[in-house]
Amino acid sequence: MLAQGIRLADRYAVRDRIAYGGETVSRAYDMKTERFVLVRTVSNVRDSELLLRVKALSTVEGSHLQAVLDAAVYDGTLYAVCDDVKGASMRSAFLMHGQYGEKEVLRWARGIAKALSTLHGRRYPIAHSRMDMAHILIDPEKSSASLVNYDIQEAVRLQDASKVEEAAWLQNKKFYQRRRETFVSQANADAFARDIRAFGEIMYELLTGKAPGSPHEPLVKCLPEMSEPFANVIEKCLADGDSGYRNGLELSDALRHLYREDSQYKRYRRESHKRMMAGLACIAAGAVLVGAGFFVRSYGKYARYTKLVESVSTEEDPETLEKNMSLIEEAKELLPGKLSAYVLEMENLYRQGEYQAVVDCGKAVKRNRQIEASSENAALRSEMFFTWGEAEFELSDYKEAEKAFSDAVYYMPEDNENLYARALRDEAVSLIRDSRPEEAEPLLDELSKLLAGQSVLTYVNAENAYMQGEYEKAMSLYGEAALVGDPDMTRRSVLMISKLYGISGATEKRIEFLTQQVESADGRFYIMLVSELADVWTERAESEKNVTKKASYLKNAYEQYMTLKKEGSASAHTLDRLAYISETLGNYSEAADFVSELTRNYPEDYRGFKRKAFLEAAIEEERQESERTYDEFRDAYNRANTLFSSSGNLADDEMLKLRELHEKLRKGGWFG
Repeated sequence: MLAQGIRLADRYAVRDRIAYGGETVSRAYDMKTERFVLVRTVSNVRDSELLLRVKALSTVEGSHLQAVLDAAVYDGTLYAVCDDVKGASMRSAFLMHGQYGEKEVLRWARGIAKALSTLHGRRYPIAHSRMDMAHILIDPEKSSASLVNYDIQEAVRLQDASKVEEAAWLQNKKFYQRRRETFVSQANADAFARDIRAFGEIMYELLTGKAPGSPHEPLVKCLPEMSEPFANVIEKCLADGDSGYRNGLELSDALRHLYREDSQYKRYRRESHKRMMAGLACIAAGAVLVGAGFFVRSYGKYARYTKLVESVSTEEDPETLEKNMSLIEEAKELLPGKLSAYVLEMENLYRQGEYQAVVDCGKAVKRNRQIEASSENAALRSEMFFTWGEAEFELSDYKEAEKAFSDAVYYMPEDNENLYARALRDEAVSLIRDSRPEEAEPLLDELSKLLAGQSVLTYVNAENAYMQGEYEKAMSLYGEAALVGDPDMTRRSVLMISKLYGISGATEKRIEFLTQQVESADGRFYIMLVSELADVWTERAESEKNVTKKASYLKNAYEQYMTLKKEGSASAHTLDRLAYISETLGNYSEAADFVSELTRNYPEDYRGFKRKAFLEAAIEEERQESERTYDEFRDAYNRANTLFSSSGNLADDEMLKLRELHEKLRKGGWFG
């Protein structure tokens, strides 16, 4: 064991040894997070990879479960650093107290089952392998139970074996089958069964005060007053063969829905099914009579709904997009349970650049159980999740994007190879952007088999090179991908090339490149490129010290921002930049018009009032000192500061300058 005073990984200061959860461990102080942790011995280090694999277990987190936080090697021994879960051993509590009541045991059972569900439910699952009362802690304040000290070395071994077995399993499965099935190795299945059996034995002993024999006395005889559903769950855990729960997920689900195990409920379900069938026979004749009238009314609704949905256009101009939304809203009101209108709404919002609205709409559809989810709508759900993933990607939430693209692949019809390839591509890119390139490899293998050309793989390889910091290689690959003609790939590749020019500081080349791209772009992509070109001209002007050149660059930016305004894309950012440029060039009247439009159209955006405050300060500076009041500046500043504080944006240098200006004027006595 570790001696007191030793420091692990230059971070964990060992304090003392304690008896904890059935074993002796060392308590240490984590100087980085300033809290106490526990240090457990894993093994003598022979395999250099073992340290990394134990560290990887730090991703295992869940309520009622002790987390592995880190791993460290000292003097040839590997140690796991774990969370210091508070509580007393269930074994010691049981020895002092004896058997417990059903209500208390059920609360503990649900917590422990939830911990097992976390361990068993991972992609590469973990079995506890040490399930007994010594490895369960009870928090006396919360009266909750936590599972601690799972066998780390065994967990690593089982995960390694599971990966090897999964690789063989994958070779014998088609890709779409893999996405619909869950792989569990036989070794894990056996380990899960032992965990479930041990869980049942612990619960039996807590309730009866004695360990179950072989064969054991049924709970209904030991405790006649015990509720039948909970007793049935425990009996199922103790059952031999395939009649028990297969893993912690099934066990946790059973404990959450105990009513399903009640015999009266089961009998009611059987009887209600019989009554339903008899009722259907009775009303069949009546249904024939009323069906004709109902069909006429329903057909009218469906016909109108279909006409509305088919009228939604794919054009991207503002008028068409606005008209689309009115058609979609009418369709949703007619038949709120039909999925197609919601999918069109998400696609329409995506074309408008309203990415957060797309995500919000997707979440609302997923929560709404009234919206049809039949197998016939798999294609629609696939399109919905694909658009959702595209929006998450634009918002740079690559973890959520990967989940959405994965769902899109899951629901994808096998004959839609085009969308299938795009979903696989974007799921792979999301994994790469989320720093999980190894998980993208099977997707890339599938893509290479699916596609005759290499254009998609070229784009994915460009993303990989970008994430690894190989910018020259990424630039070349993005250039190849941009020439393919696929709209999505071209758009992303062009924007990434522009970004790489910016990273390398090649502003001249970036402006030249964007100017060329603007000439051939259209629709939403054209607006995006013009906006980026305008921002680059503005950034170039702000870094220029020569007054004449600075004014020239600002005029170029002004032209681009005005193009956006004329195209109907007068966003808050566009109006803010127009006001800023006008003010900087001394055109105060024009700047005031832009500020007025900005504060009117976006009253809750701090940028309008920030710009107004700067403008009012500039106007006052040109007056004689005796004529200055700064009243308008003060009011605009107070509004801007209030909105800025609640905006969550803490990286606006202009607001810092505005606060400094306000403080200077305050100290100068301008505010009374």
